[in-house]
Amino acid sequence: MRRLAILALTTSSAAASAQVNLLPSTAWGFAPVVSAWHFATPLVTSSGSVGDAAQAAVPFQVRVGAGAWSFDVTGAYATGAVHLTSAAPSGSFGNNAGNGGSSDTIVFLNGPTDVKLRMSGPLVGDRLLLVAGINIPTGTTRLDAGQLNVLQAISAPGLGMPVPAYGMGTGGTLGLIDVFETAGWTLALGGSVEKRTEYTPIALAVSGGGDTRLTPGIATHLTLGADRVVGSSRLSVLLLTDMYGTDRVAFAGGGAESEPTHYRLGPQIGAFTRLDFSGDKWSEGALSVSIRHRSAFTDASGVSVSGSSGNYIDGSLGGVLGGSDHTGLVVGVDGLWQSGLPFTSALVGAAATAGGATLGVQTRHFRFAVRGQYGTFDTGLSRTTGYGGSFSLSFFAGRGSQ
Repeated sequence: MRRLAILALTTSSAAASAQVNLLPSTAWGFAPVVSAWHFATPLVTSSGSVGDAAQAAVPFQVRVGAGAWSFDVTGAYATGAVHLTSAAPSGSFGNNAGNGGSSDTIVFLNGPTDVKLRMSGPLVGDRLLLVAGINIPTGTTRLDAGQLNVLQAISAPGLGMPVPAYGMGTGGTLGLIDVFETAGWTLALGGSVEKRTEYTPIALAVSGGGDTRLTPGIATHLTLGADRVVGSSRLSVLLLTDMYGTDRVAFAGGGAESEPTHYRLGPQIGAFTRLDFSGDKWSEGALSVSIRHRSAFTDASGVSVSGSSGNYIDGSLGGVLGGSDHTGLVVGVDGLWQSGLPFTSALVGAAATAGGATLGVQTRHFRFAVRGQYGTFDTGLSRTTGYGGSFSLSFFAGRGSQ
């Protein structure tokens, strides 16, 4: 169970707010989306052989402007499923679930995500900006072992599922951004601190019951952004550094709590660049590339865990041909490479090389898109190819810069 706890810690920290990215810049919007992968041969992981993974989700976003201030609300409801082709792990359900049978088993994880509230606006003129956010703990927690296996699968960065995280406990973020111009560039230097309270990510499947109690440490985020016009296009560059405090994990059961164990995630460094363009044929288009390095984390003894560092590269090119006030054609291609995290053989740590292509239509108030995807995955226990697809139907209004 200690292994499950640290994997949950790793999964939660790696999760991004992918549900927000599914929506164009909007005053409001929601986007039903379904994504699935099938592996040519079942991918062997520490929790069984995974034949398929899928998720259906409905992310939403609402933005309200009040003068120079903006207020955002985001969240989602999602159902994830993993098809196991070997013995089911304890806590799962399905045919022969939990009894060591070898029949195929489908394990589910259903529920809402946390709701995130964010506000931003100027403190001093247009230069010094305040950003504050609250994470409301509406998301699904207290996962059993089977549900944790689903979370580790759908959180795998190489699969690119729409909602990689459900519940992460009550939390708050407070930050400042200094904006200034020099040599044709608009620069933004920002810093923020994030704190979350104790919550229960895993309900222990042991005699007498029990659960985990995870108390995350303070996280510090530093950001440097740069933006400028290049001809008829706009170039944006973003550098990010995330540093984490010590996280405390305790296990409660039988009316007693174990001696807490401490872990500390290593710093993460990322770079993101995006070139937005438009023209006679393109109502909108973008070329983007991101690179991220994840440092090794330290265990309870303060020693760096071998194989827990990794590198990630993502890129995409796409946009809308035509469109503006009429129907446009959505086209795009994307790809990723990830070194993986060899310290674990769970799917969340798998090395991956994958790509996809998107085709769809967009009007002023909705977008329908279909995406095909293909890739190779390696958990350290096995290597296989996978293919699949996704489709989404986004509804939005009040589009503007975000």
